[in-house]
Amino acid sequence: MKRFLQILFTAAALALMIFTKAAVRVSAPEPNTILYTPESYFSLSLFFGGTFPPFITAVLTCVQLVLSFITLKNKKARIALCVLAPVTFIVSLLHRVPHYSILGYSPLGLCISLALLLSAFFAIAAMTGKKQPRAPAHMPPPPPPPQD
Repeated sequence: MKRFLQILFTAAALALMIFTKAAVRVSAPEPNTILYTPESYFSLSLFFGGTFPPFITAVLTCVQLVLSFITLKNKKARIALCVLAPVTFIVSLLHRVPHYSILGYSPLGLCISLALLLSAFFAIAAMTGKKQPRAPAHMPPPPPPPQD
């Protein structure tokens, strides 16, 4: 269930990145004017304009989704997912750091960061989940229940 929720939140964050304009580009055409323009996370104009974190977040989220599906079959890849998921969340917050204000943070950007946080939580929870204790090999199996 934890792996399913991790994949669900990663896919939800990716869908928000693709279908909405949640990243905010800050530009100053004049000395006393600041423009906040919404852009897609996959927009190369953000990347070439010097705002790297949204595009890097989008690429890392794609890698995280692919790695999530790989971890269903390959258990060794879970460690990489447990490292990549928090890194993706932290990079999603870096877009807001230089502005030191809530103006550079769109509500959809908050939803994307929240979905990535939950995705990271469930990735780590699936990795560190409780395992069922196994009986030692030298113990005999339990007796069958009595039949009436």
